[in-house]
Amino acid sequence: MKKAISVIIIFLAAQVATPIVAVYILKAIGDSGLFGQVNLETVADSPIGLSILLIIAYGTTVLALYGFRLLSPGAGLARRALHIIPAVLTLLFAEVPITFMQEILKLPDITVNTNVGPLMHNALGIITIVIVGPVVEELVFRRAVLGSLMEGGMRPLRAVIISGLLFGLIHFNPAQMLPAAILGCLLGWVYVRTGNLLSSIILHAINNGLSVLIANTAYADTTLSELTGSTALSAVAACLCAGIAILLLRIYNKHTEEEPIITEEVNED
Repeated sequence: MKKAISVIIIFLAAQVATPIVAVYILKAIGDSGLFGQVNLETVADSPIGLSILLIIAYGTTVLALYGFRLLSPGAGLARRALHIIPAVLTLLFAEVPITFMQEILKLPDITVNTNVGPLMHNALGIITIVIVGPVVEELVFRRAVLGSLMEGGMRPLRAVIISGLLFGLIHFNPAQMLPAAILGCLLGWVYVRTGNLLSSIILHAINNGLSVLIANTAYADTTLSELTGSTALSAVAACLCAGIAILLLRIYNKHTEEEPIITEEVNED
């Protein structure tokens, strides 16, 4: 557990330290007059500038994890095939009840009036969200946090839930915490069942890619109730999709079961 806490502290420290260091660097650049008036506010207000800050923070996190040897080598998990198609289908159907719960709970979204949204409409921002973010966050929350919990003797299911909840809390946005926690649990379970970090990275990238895709369509601000025509139909759709997601998860578990060791009987004459 101490190792997992250390990983979270490093992740948070990188997110906080990056803009602080950037303040001094940009101040020095601004004082030099080489690039005109440059400061953290103007950089952070730019989607490209914010993307660069995020990439630097992610890079710092990975370097720190390797430097302090906090990346679990595999947590004793057997490496199996990805079985990505059942996992993707599970994710797609799970999105519907998650979206419905967000609409019902109406949790505040603190990113509405920030400059985070424009990242989804910028090429570098999209790369950060769809590729860089999933790779680093899976290294942090699946391989490092989840892996260290299991290496400490924690049962896989409990470790998956704890790492998923931490993944939700780390977003610090009430509107994102619940879906991120559920996503974190699904990604954790996929990682445990396959022992392959690439499987959770692909799934995470697909999830973020869908968010970017929707944000760039006319349905960006459309609710599930508006699509179905009523809250009652939304509830039915959410329950139906939740049932299908659970069924698909059972199928996924079956496909990722350990194959029994077959031994040949030797007949002694």
